[in-house]
Amino acid sequence: EEGDTDESDEEEDGDEEDDGDEEDDGDEGGEEEDLEDEDEDEVAEDGTVFNLIPSVKGRASSDEDSENCPICLNTFRDQAIGTPESCAHYFCLDCILEWAKNANSCPVDRIIFNHICVRTHFGGKILKKIPVQNPDKGNEEGEEDVTNCEVCGRSDREDRLLLCDGCDAGYHMECLDPPLHTVPVEEWFCPECAINNPTDGE
Repeated sequence: EEGDTDESDEEEDGDEEDDGDEEDDGDEGGEEEDLEDEDEDEVAEDGTVFNLIPSVKGRASSDEDSENCPICLNTFRDQAIGTPESCAHYFCLDCILEWAKNANSCPVDRIIFNHICVRTHFGGKILKKIPVQNPDKGNEEGEEDVTNCEVCGRSDREDRLLLCDGCDAGYHMECLDPPLHTVPVEEWFCPECAINNPTDGE
């Protein structure tokens, strides 16, 4: 009989424990709700601090990458924007045009492009496409350095084109004032360098 009473006591204890657990669960749930309420209160009072800091940080880092020109590092404001046709990187139009004189690959990912898309602002619609000449092909065609006359701007009559020993500028003999009729045997300086070179005048 004693064994029976022990078992019944244990059952009662177990029931009490279950009841206690349920009550505890209720209390914990209530505490969690209280915590949530407190969080909501904090968010309401300091929403700008708790809510916005993570998202602002996320946006700021992407803005730094996407809204600054990778070439000059300036922020995009009112200047015209240029994007290579082959990728989605944005540059100041002036920067990418200058870059394209030496290389027709994107400065960021090195993808080759043949046109630059012009936009009025960051993320704007394409207004026009500017064709880009492959600088390598240009160099192959004009492997030799072509010198133009500083006066007439032409590169013909190479036999009569003098190169200044001071600055390497080219001048046709007949374009000089006064013109030269024979090729100088010694050093020859262009009019600008002659002014700065007193030994030539003596």
